[in-house]
Amino acid sequence: QWNTGSRRGGITPGDHVFVLQQGAGPRGLVAQGYATSEIYQAPHWDGVAGHVGNYVDVAWTTVRHEPYADIVDLRIAVDGMNWAPRQSGLMVPQHATAALLQFSALMLEQGRG
Repeated sequence: QWNTGSRRGGITPGDHVFVLQQGAGPRGLVAQGYATSEIYQAPHWDGVAGHVGNYVDVAWTTVRHEPYADIVDLRIAVDGMNWAPRQSGLMVPQHATAALLQFSALMLEQGRG
């Protein structure tokens, strides 16, 4: 179960899902998988009674503690993507999806992360 923030639609089973680690430490891709459900509402992860969140079920295929694809390399390899988002749950533009999947597979094949 993954929180989609304010997003309530636009994710369907089979869609690729990536997690981009932000912040002060190493930045880059740390996880990927695919959606196994559409977005649904469930009790919010904060545990406050009455709070609900938007979630999608995900089958994770790769999870790392450190990025396996560095943010600098992502900027070079995948054109047309905002790699410094100020929000979560961004959609990868259709024209960038193939490049992201190819680059991610290459980094994993090379044993990064």
